[in-house]
Amino acid sequence: MFVKITRSIFGKRIRLTEERWQHITQRHPEVARRLVEVLETISDPDIVTSGWEAEVIAIRKFEGQDIAVIYKEGKTDGFVITAFQTRSRKYFEKRGIIWSKQN
Repeated sequence: MFVKITRSIFGKRIRLTEERWQHITQRHPEVARRLVEVLETISDPDIVTSGWEAEVIAIRKFEGQDIAVIYKEGKTDGFVITAFQTRSRKYFEKRGIIWSKQN
């Protein structure tokens, strides 16, 4: 069993477990070979937006395609919920941009 750990732009340790990665790749096979990009989306996103409840959404463009990673952050750490490719960056931006590389 593996656990990948990266840091969010807010400095929190975010973990991605093997179980979660299996779930993500089964539901979103387009990211199955993009583990490095998923982790980089968390650590070096283009934008971070509000989620639906307590989660945040990190989005980053790779080779013309956006990857979105939804994760939760606690006081000291957090965990990945899901990740997928998207063409709907504007949809997520409407939720409210929390952080942007352009700031």
